[in-house]
Amino acid sequence: MQLAALQAQGLKPGDRVLSQLNDVERFAALFWACQLGGIVAAPLAVPGSYAADDAKALKHVWILLGR
Repeated sequence: MQLAALQAQGLKPGDRVLSQLNDVERFAALFWACQLGGIVAAPLAVPGSYAADDAKALKHVWILLGR
């Protein structure tokens, strides 16, 4: 993910991005694009499944960060 791609989606400095990525290279690219653009990266561990409990945890973080 490049900064230009994030900006094309309407993200601006101070916005927050939740990410769940297993791929280290994709994670690093997204993280540094966020840093360069002043966007707050909020990486989350990738759960084993998206069963109800895992979905609740993701929703909780999403709400906590202001959606």
